[in-house]
Amino acid sequence: TPENPKVTGFQEVMDLQIQQQDEFYETQYKLLKSRSLALEVINELDLKSHPEFDVNKKPGTITVIKNTIINAINNALPSKKDEYPVEQHKELSEQEKLVSAFLYRVKVTPDRDSRLVQVSFESVDPKLSALAVNTLADQYIEWVLEKKLGVTKSAVQSLSKQLSKVKAKLEKTQDELSQFAKKWDIVSLDK
Repeated sequence: TPENPKVTGFQEVMDLQIQQQDEFYETQYKLLKSRSLALEVINELDLKSHPEFDVNKKPGTITVIKNTIINAINNALPSKKDEYPVEQHKELSEQEKLVSAFLYRVKVTPDRDSRLVQVSFESVDPKLSALAVNTLADQYIEWVLEKKLGVTKSAVQSLSKQLSKVKAKLEKTQDELSQFAKKWDIVSLDK
């Protein structure tokens, strides 16, 4: 008897699609907190000259207390580490410290009931918070559009090469057909 082919059920397909969507969104959340995107925002806003991002400044009393509490909480939780307070990374370059300090203030929180995400930025200056979040979102959108444009350009180049090859093959075939027609005295009524 012939073997029955494996038929994938509707539910299996739906489960796979949901898993792929979840992985896609998780990737997007990580991209929002990527070091390269953070560096673009830092450069765009010139945060290295902003007083809150002075990497050589000694932390204030409130910052020390806050970091101590956060570190105590993070140490009590299983492997949950909040990223990169500036004071903990003395060996990093100034740029790495800026990126770490920026990312430490960025929070990306997915909304469980939708595909939306909340992005926030912690600062003593509400204007800086709004500007940082908006610039981060703008830079992310620009990055996504650049990637899509790059894929489109690549596809156009690939299709152009294929089109050139097909045109050359068509011309060769037309020449061969013309030579065949001359050899056998075939007259075309199309012309």
